[in-house]
Amino acid sequence: MAYITPSKTDDWSTPPELRARLEREHAHPYGFSFFDPCPIGGTGGLQALWPLDGLPVFVNPPYSRLKTTKKHGIGWVEKCRREAERGRKVVALLPARTDTTWFHEHILPHASVHFLRGRVCFGSSGKPAPFPSIVCVWPKKNPLSDKEKK
Repeated sequence: MAYITPSKTDDWSTPPELRARLEREHAHPYGFSFFDPCPIGGTGGLQALWPLDGLPVFVNPPYSRLKTTKKHGIGWVEKCRREAERGRKVVALLPARTDTTWFHEHILPHASVHFLRGRVCFGSSGKPAPFPSIVCVWPKKNPLSDKEKK
């Protein structure tokens, strides 16, 4: 097995075709919110309350800050879950790390998980990521409507 050198940055933009697909599948007819909680090079969205403008927000966070820690505070995955609890629909592009605590605490019970086929080519690298990716949508939708439960 070859060793994969870690990237010197985790500011990687979402491929435009993937972003367009997510907008078609998950966004409001007017698209995603103009609010970007995790712009490249910034972390301000972790501390701020996201505006509740009725539009879903798309999050492609820096993967180095996914989990909540005592040293750094709230991580992006917990922040997405909390914002969904406030009434915001959140669509996040994340690494498929299904063995992590943050996946089992903040995603599995609270979000719908969609596994992407193949590897995402982030930014202008032209090379696929060395890991699989998932799209998580908070809040989790129950597969059965109230009518079907009766």
